[in-house]
Amino acid sequence: MSHAGAGVGILPQQIARERSGSMLDDSEQPPKKRGRNGRSRTMSSDKRKTKKKTSIPPAHAGKVERMLATKWDLLPDILRARGLVKQHIKSFNYFINNTMKDIVRANRFVHSDVANSFSLEFKSVEVGPPSIKEESYSTNEDVHPMMCRIRDLTYSAPIYTQVVYKDGRQQREKRHTLGRIPIMLRSEKCVLSGKSDQQLAAMQECPFDPGGYFVVRGFEKVILIQEQLRNNRIFVDYDDKNHLQASIVSASDRKSRIMVIQKRGRFYVQHNKFSHEVPYVVMMKAMGVVSDMEIVSLSGGDQVTTEILALSVQECSELGVKTQKDALNLLGGLVKPASYFTQGRRRTNEEEAHGVLTNIVLVHCPVDPETLSYVVRACEAREYDSLSLSMYFIPL
Repeated sequence: MSHAGAGVGILPQQIARERSGSMLDDSEQPPKKRGRNGRSRTMSSDKRKTKKKTSIPPAHAGKVERMLATKWDLLPDILRARGLVKQHIKSFNYFINNTMKDIVRANRFVHSDVANSFSLEFKSVEVGPPSIKEESYSTNEDVHPMMCRIRDLTYSAPIYTQVVYKDGRQQREKRHTLGRIPIMLRSEKCVLSGKSDQQLAAMQECPFDPGGYFVVRGFEKVILIQEQLRNNRIFVDYDDKNHLQASIVSASDRKSRIMVIQKRGRFYVQHNKFSHEVPYVVMMKAMGVVSDMEIVSLSGGDQVTTEILALSVQECSELGVKTQKDALNLLGGLVKPASYFTQGRRRTNEEEAHGVLTNIVLVHCPVDPETLSYVVRACEAREYDSLSLSMYFIPL
């Protein structure tokens, strides 16, 4: 019996024991130790712990307790209906039936660099039944996962494709093997799919094993689900002072995180490459948008954003920034010095700022080589109009 099947079988009993242990009456709880004056020693510590917890209004306390006490009753039904690994199996089936074919279709033509008349075309791709290669170079298709576990083999299947050879007007078609791919247990290509409990027992497989993993060289391998932020996408949240802020992880060959924050009634751009916050209008002019009217119109047309941008434009005017060159010179003075020694000519502030923006801060934004302006596009910010100014950090 595999570990996955055993875990699912004993899970309801474990939950029942945990619930029975957590729902004891006060009379069943172990007695508290008392001090010399007869009072409980844990009274003060309990009060301190109570203060740290988030308080629940008395009107909703009963509902919350009933909800927490009854939600565990749904867990056995959810496990029986959906299981724990159904999303893994559906994802693997979609990859076999759709994604793999899309990959081959996107690269189906191969042209020769020597003879222009000769070319290849991959017409179709499919995954065959699971099989193993014997020492006699023969193929054994009567294979199941337990056999691979015992013999330290990989439970895999061949990938077949139809190749059309074209040489001028002549062409011929032949079936080839592209390679092999591990098969996920209980997927559509697995021999265990659709088998009854008696048939699984004949294959020495546990009926409670949900599948969703691979057998590679005799070991069971599981793909872990990881959740991470998407690159080159804007995320809007609140800071400690309940002000909206926008952040994005700019990623191409390298990654860097840039934020648009609200401070002192103005918009600023924050990045760890600069010594302190950069005024938003200065950053926009450094990117090639030098018209104040264009900056305001592209950053959002609501009244709140316009008022904040008016202060930002005034600050930019006080700093004496009117052109892109002025903005780049100002940004170059805010760039933190490199911690390593560089040989050659010392770069100007304009060159330093342009290099930092292109290679570090906004690596996902393409640059026009003629005007040295960043190719940007606007977006419609319907829900957060006050943060539509961050549209310049959306990739094309």
